[in-house]
Amino acid sequence: MASVSTVSVSETVKTKAKVSAFALAVVLFAVINGALVAAQPLAPLNPDRVPARPSWESHRTQDFQATPSAPDVVLLGSSLMMIPTACCDADFLKVTIDPVVHPYSKYLQAKIAEKSGKQLQCFNFALPGGMISDHFMVVSSLVSPERKPKLLIFGLSLRDFIDSGVECAAATPAYHYFSRYKSDREIEAMLPLSMPSLLNRGEYLVDKYIYLFGKRLQMQVLTAYAMQNQAARLLASYPVKKLSEDTSTAASANPDAALTGGEVLKGMVALQPDAFYPWQDNSREYKKRFKGKNDGLFKIQQEYMNKTLSQLQEQGIEVLLVNMPLTEANMKLMPEGSYQKYLQVLAQEAEKYGCALLDLNDQKTFVTANFKDPVHMNGSGGKVLIDRIAAKLGSTPSARSGDPSVTAPASRPSILAAITGNKQIAVSKNLSNQ
Repeated sequence: MASVSTVSVSETVKTKAKVSAFALAVVLFAVINGALVAAQPLAPLNPDRVPARPSWESHRTQDFQATPSAPDVVLLGSSLMMIPTACCDADFLKVTIDPVVHPYSKYLQAKIAEKSGKQLQCFNFALPGGMISDHFMVVSSLVSPERKPKLLIFGLSLRDFIDSGVECAAATPAYHYFSRYKSDREIEAMLPLSMPSLLNRGEYLVDKYIYLFGKRLQMQVLTAYAMQNQAARLLASYPVKKLSEDTSTAASANPDAALTGGEVLKGMVALQPDAFYPWQDNSREYKKRFKGKNDGLFKIQQEYMNKTLSQLQEQGIEVLLVNMPLTEANMKLMPEGSYQKYLQVLAQEAEKYGCALLDLNDQKTFVTANFKDPVHMNGSGGKVLIDRIAAKLGSTPSARSGDPSVTAPASRPSILAAITGNKQIAVSKNLSNQ
């Protein structure tokens, strides 16, 4: 009995020792973590040094920043704008286009030059699945008074406001990528919109209050940088052998090929000129996207639209809002009354911020042959889209909301005249949707 009692006491002591050690470790971690959170010893890292997998966001950002000044004209929107613009360029240039490394609209540039005599670089920053909040992240991160385009063209649809597949604004790839350009204070200020529910803020709170976890990428970058420098010094005397690139993967001729998957790589897609795309029915996907009216998300996206247009107005950037064309089949999937509410918001925002508005969803301008599925246009649809945008730019009065010196639309120049300084641009006539 004595030996059993001794063993029991020994095990109890060991258990208490383990519990005490664990409790001490927890306390020490809490103290050290609290001190780090308070002191913030690591300075903010340059966002361009934060590692990121290849994505549409990273490719477009690198291209956008590659030139000394911002592109003159920037197209924003979802794949509804991205795909037809790229397909149109393949048809126009009569060459195969890799949309990963071709972030332009050469056709829009040509149409503007035709009307104004000026060559303005037109940049396609539309992102797959782009929400209004994603456009805000692009604009607020990359556009500044020192580096800004002359004109932003927003291709919009109801899906951009109510997509049921988007839990919150912070759940998108664009939000995650462009968060690197935001300070902690800016991220905190956006929480009511980006993560309205406490359930959405789990990862954010962990990053904020567990310092070593939240700064893991920063520490990895700094460590890797130090190791690379040391390795470079040690290997400086050895010859460098360049590895050949792997080009074994065949490019897909389907524009949708690069819209899904974990990484976006050069050579994934090859858009052929005058290509024929078999009709694809994506109704099942959009039934899920339009599962409900999603009024809460709609209200949040409208607020993001206000924030975006407010910044552009303050910086004197011209804006054209384009209601993108859709097929009747896609329209029938929308929650009852939601599309009408969306159109009212577009009109209100255009009026409030002095934006031009072009409604292309009239079921007349585009025909079924212009689409490759119920929502995405092909190259022929892209041509009609750009033609109509270019015509609108040459005919719509340029307005800045709240300007008391402007009394009549007729006294204002067109958007093209405003951004090129060419007052002799002929105004397009006999256009609908004016």
